[in-house]
Formats: sequence, structure tokens, C-alpha cells
Amino acid sequence: MSIALLLLAAQASAWTISPRVVTIGDTIQVTRRFATTPDVWVRLRSLEPTFELEPLAPPRWAHSEGELTIVYTVAAFTPGRHAVAMPDIEFVHAGGELQIVVGDTAWIEIESVLPSGDSTVAPMPSQAPVARHRTTTTPLAGLVATFLLSTAAWVAVRRRRGRRPRFEEPDESVPGSPIDIWVASGESRAVAAVMADRLRDVIAERIPGAGRHLHTEECIEAVLESDHGDVGRQVAEVLRALERARFSPAAPGDVLEVVDLAEAAIAMLETPLGKS
Repeated sequence: MSIALLLLAAQASAWTISPRVVTIGDTIQVTRRFATTPDVWVRLRSLEPTFELEPLAPPRWAHSEGELTIVYTVAAFTPGRHAVAMPDIEFVHAGGELQIVVGDTAWIEIESVLPSGDSTVAPMPSQAPVARHRTTTTPLAGLVATFLLSTAAWVAVRRRRGRRPRFEEPDESVPGSPIDIWVASGESRAVAAVMADRLRDVIAERIPGAGRHLHTEECIEAVLESDHGDVGRQVAEVLRALERARFSPAAPGDVLEVVDLAEAAIAMLETPLGKS
């Protein structure tokens, strides 16, 4: 197609708006078509945003069956008929020829979403003044008097009854160690946990590399690998027994036996190596 025919087709074309019915905020496509050959390349300029119109995407163009389609996507925010100044369109041919189609005007009709006429609701008439009732302090005075009389009656009854009886302090001389009391109260697991903590503290102090940060099995391995010999093996067995007692419903007698073994293990660890 010659440049003259292309120019004629361009001037005869017009911008079309879709969809046909557009309201405020809708996505609008402004489209123009030209009859041209597929070897034509197009340069498009973007629309400038205004108070009434906002471009939603860059302009685009495409060839299809001997027709070139140009699309601008916009949105409008005020009702009425808007005249949109479209930018120039540059056609670049395969031979390097440049043709410019001067921009024209696209008309966009935006329908209002508000009802026609004055949509402002008329103000309601003023209400009549609210009547004020006379107030009295009689109910408040009666309430205060009732409270005072009740307080006085309560004080009188307390005085007639005399002083409150004193409870006897528990006799601290009752025999029995705290561990025996805990076991008798059903706290066998707590006793095992306390003794395990005491034994771990002594182990961490006496055996290098067996600190409190280790897991129980790791601590047992460190004890067995130390130079404490038989004492280390006995301490490891006691530590395992305490670990079992912490998580099993042991009988009170069994827990007391493990506690005695833990006390003996602590004493052995606190004894310097080479001394009996």
C-alpha cells in the first residue's frame, strides 16, 4: 500500500470507545484501526494523566489480517463528555520511511452513578426541647443511711462475738525430713528431679567436660570416660536410676532407695581422688 493510501485510510479512521456504556472508574479501551501491511512498525506516545483521566497501561499495537490496531487503556473519574487529546502516531516503513498521523480527539462519555437531580437529603426538623424533671436527694440519703446502719450493726455483732480464735502454729519439731514428706504426699517424681539436679551440679563441678549443658546420656558418657573408675560407673548408674524415677510412677520405697544412692554418689564425688 502506498503512503498516500495509508494517509487516506488514517484520516478516514476514528477512535472507538469500549465498552459502549462507561461509568466512573471503569476500564476504558480507546481503539483505532488502520489498513496497512505487516512490515509497518509503529511508535506510540503515552497519554498524560489529568484530573479527569488516568492511563492504566502503556499503549499497545498489533497486526491482524492486513489491519493494524492501536489501543489505549484509561479510566475516567468525573461524569460527562470528555475530549481526550490523542498523541501523534508514527509509522515506520521497512524502507525507513517515516509517516506521522497527527493526533486528533477521542470523545468519551462517562455516565454518572448518582441519581439525577439533587441527591442531598433535606435536613430533619428540630425536635422540641427536652423537658427537665426536678431532682431530689431523698433516694441517695436513704441509701447512705442504710449503709451506715448496716455497718453499725455488723460492728456491734463482731464485738459481742469477741476476738477471733487464734490457730495454733504447727509444731516444727515433728520428725520427718522434707524428702520423706514429699514422698508421702505423692511427689516422688519431684524428689527424683531435685536429686538429679543436685547430682548433676556435683558432676559438673568435679568432672571436666560433664557440664549442665549436656543431655543426660551425654553426661553419663562423660562420667564413664573420666578417670574416676568404679566411682564413675556407680555415679552413672545412679544418674540413670534417677532419670527413670523422674518419668515413672515409682513406689515411695523405691524413690527413697534411689535418693539414698544419690546421696552416697554425691559423697563419693566430693571425696578427692585417691582417698577412701
